[in-house]
Amino acid sequence: MVFYSYFNLALDKIYHVEKNKEFIAGKKTKQEILNEFLNNFEGPKGNKDGIITKEEFTDYYTDLSMSIPSDEYFVGLIESAWMIVEKEDTVAYKEQLNQLVKSVYVKLIEFMPVYDEKMVLKLFKEFNKSKSGAITIDEMISMLTRLCISAERKYMTDLFKKFDANKSGAIEFDEFGVFLKSPPL
Repeated sequence: MVFYSYFNLALDKIYHVEKNKEFIAGKKTKQEILNEFLNNFEGPKGNKDGIITKEEFTDYYTDLSMSIPSDEYFVGLIESAWMIVEKEDTVAYKEQLNQLVKSVYVKLIEFMPVYDEKMVLKLFKEFNKSKSGAITIDEMISMLTRLCISAERKYMTDLFKKFDANKSGAIEFDEFGVFLKSPPL
């Protein structure tokens, strides 16, 4: 079974090489850097083909977990690295997430009291620092900082999903505009 759809299909939207020293210096292409990143997951048993099987992915994290002092620390490491959290399904979590969504909407609307397509594009470009044409989760976190919104990391993935309606792993301009027209509250 090949486990590469998340990596290969959305990797260019979530893993940006623009700040990589070798990319900046012109020593390596974006694809070379992405392939090196993928090859890390193949470990010593992998064939370095740029395709990660479920077994290679599991082996990588199994090996990594052996050097981690506790399960809680390992979970925190994975949550931080991949911006995922163990699913919280409590009423308090959902209320807090909804409040965060409302806060983001209100702050964005402060920049634009009346919906204006040109202003939406300007805001989108301001938050899309990589100029990739899509806002990544890291750029969304920067957006929250710019909007003076403080939020726990555990809410980031679910907040991101409120924008990312097509589940592509990035927020495209159309999704950003839809959120501003009618927020999913």
